[in-house]
Amino acid sequence: MKQLTPHVIRRLVFGLLVLAGSHSLSAQIPVEMTREFWRDPVFVERFLGTYATIANSEPRINEDERPLLGELSTLIQDDPNAALALLNESLGASSSATMLFVRGNLYFQNNQLTQATADYTEAIRRFNEFRRAHQNLGLIYLQQENYAAAAASLGRAIELGESSSRTFGLLGYSHFNLEDYVAAENSYRQALMLDPENKDWTLGLSQALMSLEDFSAAGSLMEGLLKTDPDSLDYWLFLVNVNINLERPEKAAEILEILRIRGQATVANLELLGNIYLNREDFGLALDVYQEMLSNVDELPDSDVPIFVSSILLRYGAAEEAKALLARIESVYGIDLEREQRLQVWNIQAQIARAEYDNDRAAALLTQILEEDPSNGGALLEMASYHADNGNLERAYLMIERAQRLDDHEAAALRLKGQLLVREGKYAEAADALDLAFSLTPDDRRLGDYLEEVRRAAEIRR
Repeated sequence: MKQLTPHVIRRLVFGLLVLAGSHSLSAQIPVEMTREFWRDPVFVERFLGTYATIANSEPRINEDERPLLGELSTLIQDDPNAALALLNESLGASSSATMLFVRGNLYFQNNQLTQATADYTEAIRRFNEFRRAHQNLGLIYLQQENYAAAAASLGRAIELGESSSRTFGLLGYSHFNLEDYVAAENSYRQALMLDPENKDWTLGLSQALMSLEDFSAAGSLMEGLLKTDPDSLDYWLFLVNVNINLERPEKAAEILEILRIRGQATVANLELLGNIYLNREDFGLALDVYQEMLSNVDELPDSDVPIFVSSILLRYGAAEEAKALLARIESVYGIDLEREQRLQVWNIQAQIARAEYDNDRAAALLTQILEEDPSNGGALLEMASYHADNGNLERAYLMIERAQRLDDHEAAALRLKGQLLVREGKYAEAADALDLAFSLTPDDRRLGDYLEEVRRAAEIRR
């Protein structure tokens, strides 16, 4: 089976389907609200001083602040705004870090993030090892998508003894967004050890592993998630990416066909499925998928996509499929095709016409292109081939010279010139033209091999 070139494969497959960042983690990270703190009797008891604060992680409160804390414990639950007003009246330069932390929580709850940040920062300045102030500051930075600051604050909270699954998971999320995938993996693994059933952390770990190119491990995690949520489109698409990266396009195609049958396949999904079939040279299946891709006029891909695909179909001998796809392109996009795209369509149609020996149609299409764009390199070279096939070499070489002046087509023009000179038996001149072409495209092995054959022929002819 012929295989597409690596360049074509990259355009057809990779990069078309990239699962975005953690879909189940929004920018608005859930936070531990103040009301929840004060409904916890252990929290209230600690702050009221029934037992000592946690060594090295909680600041001591001033003795004269105890009555205020007692009043706040009820007021925060019933009227947070009144509690905030009371704190604003009561706090001063000598207030403890604890009181600043409480007010910061109230600001946080009201989404007054600037004020909350200021209180948490000042609380940390007064008591550097204030664990929960570091933690909540990290949550604010996450909401603001300041991932470097979030990672620093959450990491500091962990250093001071914070050990919840959520903190490790959000630290992993921060590292992932910083593209520090090793750190993200480590944090997510710690989070999952503490909370094995958490889907967010499982998804985060799978994405980190994917970024580290541990595709098999990422796929295994995702298969586990699918068992609990088999209808998740994101999970299925993640597995498609896994299988593409593991060079298992057939498995990726199976998944995409499932989504197609379910009616869940997007235009991008159909494009990828068609590209997989095209790379396998299943041209009929590819055409069916591409036709379906163009069936929804409300969600059409950029016209460059099907036009490029039609050129690939033709390049690999599927002229009928290319012809059918071009007809669909003209039907769907019609007058909305931009000038460049319209010229590309005509050029491919001219190539198809020549492949079908319909030289009159080919000549008409190529003339039409060159009237609108005299410097269209593809049309010039196609017209050169047309004239050469009809025995008019003078016109053919004239077209080649025009194309040779265009940087993007110089190598192709020199190659065609060499081929025509070989037809005439002018091997030495052909070798010179092909040598120039090869100097412009030194990675073209076929051209290099052909050049060597022509050189040998020229030596024999001497």
